[in-house]
Amino acid sequence: MSAASEPRLLAGAFAHEAPQRPPIRATERRRLTLWAPVGLGIGILLWFAAPFEPPLWTAGASWFAFGVWVLARARGSLPLAILAGALLTLCLGWSAATIRARLVAAPILAHQGSFVLEGRVETKLFRSEGKRRLILDRLVFEKPPRAGVPERIQVGVPPDLEVQAGERVKMTAWLTPPGGPPMPGGYDYGQRVWFQGIGGVGSARAETILILPPRPEDLDAGARLSRWRTEVAMALVERLGARTGGVAAALSVGVRGLAPEEVEIALRDSGLAHLLSISGAHMAVMTALIFGAARTLLAAVPGLAARRPIRKWAALAALAAATVYLAASGADAPAQRAYVMSGTAMVAILLDRRAISFRSLAAASLILLMLRPESLLEPGFQMSFAATAALVAAFEAIPVGRIFAGSPDEGAARRWARRLVLALLGSVVMSLAAGLASGIYGAAYFNRVQLYNLPANLAAAPLSSLAVMPALALSAILAPFGLEAPALRALGWSLEALNRLAEFFAGLPGAAPILPSPAPWALGLATLGGLWLCLWRDRRLRLAGLAPLGLGLAFWGAAPRPDLLIDAEGRLLGLRGADGLLALSHDGRKSYEASAWLRREGDGASQEEAAARPGWLCADAGCEASAPEGWRVIVWSGKTAPEALTARCAPKTLLVTGEIWEGIEGGCLHLPAWRLRREGSQAVSFWPEGPVFASGRRVGRIWTRANPLEF
Repeated sequence: MSAASEPRLLAGAFAHEAPQRPPIRATERRRLTLWAPVGLGIGILLWFAAPFEPPLWTAGASWFAFGVWVLARARGSLPLAILAGALLTLCLGWSAATIRARLVAAPILAHQGSFVLEGRVETKLFRSEGKRRLILDRLVFEKPPRAGVPERIQVGVPPDLEVQAGERVKMTAWLTPPGGPPMPGGYDYGQRVWFQGIGGVGSARAETILILPPRPEDLDAGARLSRWRTEVAMALVERLGARTGGVAAALSVGVRGLAPEEVEIALRDSGLAHLLSISGAHMAVMTALIFGAARTLLAAVPGLAARRPIRKWAALAALAAATVYLAASGADAPAQRAYVMSGTAMVAILLDRRAISFRSLAAASLILLMLRPESLLEPGFQMSFAATAALVAAFEAIPVGRIFAGSPDEGAARRWARRLVLALLGSVVMSLAAGLASGIYGAAYFNRVQLYNLPANLAAAPLSSLAVMPALALSAILAPFGLEAPALRALGWSLEALNRLAEFFAGLPGAAPILPSPAPWALGLATLGGLWLCLWRDRRLRLAGLAPLGLGLAFWGAAPRPDLLIDAEGRLLGLRGADGLLALSHDGRKSYEASAWLRREGDGASQEEAAARPGWLCADAGCEASAPEGWRVIVWSGKTAPEALTARCAPKTLLVTGEIWEGIEGGCLHLPAWRLRREGSQAVSFWPEGPVFASGRRVGRIWTRANPLEF
């Protein structure tokens, strides 16, 4: 008899005296693998949080961790195997981010300026404000930048410019390096576009743009697909109108920005903004429609269902349709996430596994994080996977099969009535779980809470699933034959109903109150608590996740707030007053930074209202204010000679000069233009020992270097 079998025999001998529940370790051991994506994500976060660029050789740490894991498994020690597995997944995440960063590395503009260039239009982007932006690749500069020619640039152009993907343009554009976060810890636009190969952003006037005929090699498959997507989007807007056609374009071919701004605001404030992207819900509905239709048609063939695995054939048809949908949409990040989730479910059916399970979700997470580690930092990734995890957890917790089966002696009418009520209750529970899970990240990144998210989504879900998506699929099927008009009319009616539904909920009092951004550790605690609640099956373990979740939400706004904010050009400053609110130095400069500062504070004031608050005294080219601990802050935006500011450079004075690069003599603390350009936005806290600065850009990271290829 082995030592491992003795506890089981003893438990069986005394089972008649006191029935015992199986130990947690035995019931939950198989679910330990579900934590693999969590370890992978932690490794990716550690890589992005590093203050310096990790060398390439650190990617080999995963091989060492793999050896430790194999050794731990061979020893048969469960705690050691868990620790080794955690180390392995963490190192894999670190390695994936390290390798991905090198694979996408491309030159970045080292300085701003006017450039004469020629490039191919890769993609045309639309914005609801009427703006147009072009993504240009295959660039040729008249005078190549010192750091090298970027792989891509993004240029704003007039909205009436008639240009298509695949065409070449020659222009004189004002370009700058992609900007960093508007404040330390804020959204880093430069980091995001760097992973897309964009090394410069700017704008060009219509009179400087010359459209050239495309070369044969410019009209490749990607350009033709992008051109087709734009043509379909514009045709939908023309036939259905901007209100419904813009939403249809976003749902069908992934072209956003054609819907009016008021429609986008209503969808956002009502909690229905996911209707403007090809989300997991849309991909799931589409694949479910194809799967159900294919299975029904195959089952109609006499004897085929008894002889052949028509369920798997239907899954293959749904997977093929999802692949076509992904390609037609442009395969952007949200569509890729939705495709991986739906594709994993279809593959599970092919392998005779449960389509809706945490193993499918874990597999999809691992695939996405290994291929695109930077997607972990995207709000859409976090929101979609949080909602999906909550849905799967609710699906596991509710015994759907037993509830719907009922008792054998139950009448048919009563059985169907009970099933209808239970289906409605289940829809409420599922929507509540998904809304709460994704709402945490929506509030963290967008500083808004949609109070009517649950009723809005409950009302919109049947309309979207039973009207919008079927009409969209039917119009796509009938379009090649010229018979799409009835389906398009039905699509327009259903989308207009959705828009009116969004406007109704968005117009209710307090529909979308503003919240401050959370402390990073508070969001981390809430994430850990949510994962703990979802990933374990045993109720005793699950309830333990309420503690970190509650602590994270309770200390949501506990992050220390700086006394002073400075933008990356020294043109806008925000000083915290005695009432705790930010007073801005100007009412018309740097509107993006101003709105980001106020939104992060949970302040609903406009830039003009924040600039009218007491604190700043402005005259000529300078502004002055009193700061805590007896300090004085002076911002000077003119190009005066440094000698003229010597008198202002007194002790306990912070002098910010966005146009002056040289040092200024005196006893002040000078923050010159070169430091702002190098380190980005600044957050300043005044202490008795002196001011403490936090920089927005981490100069040592690969996406802040003009030539990332040097790493």
